[in-house]
Amino acid sequence: MILKRYCSTVLVCLFVSTVGHSKGLENQSSANTFIEKTGSPTVDLSAACTSGVEKNIGNFDNGSLQGWSGVNAVNPSNGFNGILSVVPSGGNPAGYLRAVDTAGAGGGPLTVLSPSTIRDSLIGDLTRFELIKWDVLLPDVTNLTSSTTAWVKGADGTIFRSSGALSPFTPAANWFSKSASFVSSNGWTRFSGSASYSSVMANAAAVYIDVEAIIGLGTEAGVDNIRVCKEPVEPVFSCPEASSIRLTVIAGGGFCEDAQAVLEGINSNSVNYVNWSWLLEAANGNQSGSSISGSTAPIYINGGHYNGDQMDVCAQTEASNGTSCDNVCANFVMNCDTTNTQGGD
Repeated sequence: MILKRYCSTVLVCLFVSTVGHSKGLENQSSANTFIEKTGSPTVDLSAACTSGVEKNIGNFDNGSLQGWSGVNAVNPSNGFNGILSVVPSGGNPAGYLRAVDTAGAGGGPLTVLSPSTIRDSLIGDLTRFELIKWDVLLPDVTNLTSSTTAWVKGADGTIFRSSGALSPFTPAANWFSKSASFVSSNGWTRFSGSASYSSVMANAAAVYIDVEAIIGLGTEAGVDNIRVCKEPVEPVFSCPEASSIRLTVIAGGGFCEDAQAVLEGINSNSVNYVNWSWLLEAANGNQSGSSISGSTAPIYINGGHYNGDQMDVCAQTEASNGTSCDNVCANFVMNCDTTNTQGGD
């Protein structure tokens, strides 16, 4: 396999976890033998790219992790409870990625995060990539529980997971290929959250491959040739317009307390920061402020009766791909009778 590695910027991760330790690691289990094989996948049940083109975003052939790193994607604060390495031979072919679970039950997923050079392009609308494919080497054990799965986390935190059924992926100790679609919900189930499959795939914050094959301590499944159906190139960032700004006023009984501004219709993961500014033109004196925040910013005002007064809210967005947007402003008429959200003029 001499597959060119294309790197842009996207959040793709791998969930890595299986049982049995490789030689040289403590607590090696003789019952879990990891047999290395080379050559083409014994079983290729992955879907074909309609474009006929596959772009490799991780092949590990140079013996290094190629920038991939261990991260607990479900609960990052828990850390990566394992050992991540590249086995220099026995892949499909050459090197492949492998992890060892050092925490066992309760340790969380062994998630492998893609290099920063491709992270940003695998977020947002995943349908442009059609599907994700990867090669798997399962341990030669009798207590396999999964053939590995793809996970996609939406911008709101909802996670969908593809099928990890063992059948027909039964050739332990032989490489096989599998895939998960970004355009069809067949085989996907919601793991957490409430967003729909289509909304998660259209506004993804992260992509993972969970390669947990056995529950417990030990050597996990091998992974090679992670690929998509289109070269990962950084998507064009569309700068927000004034109509994207919405204002929520916290109020009641004619009294306004505070407010919050939001930029709607943009992927917050594509935003580096937003320079916010605002001006409340009140009958009893103007108030103004500014802050550097994300796509949402609090607006602190001196509580008062501002019914009918006007507020101008401006946002100047800096995208993570380097795009610097023009400052846009929207005008709002304050309504202090009840908490409300409105779009600007």
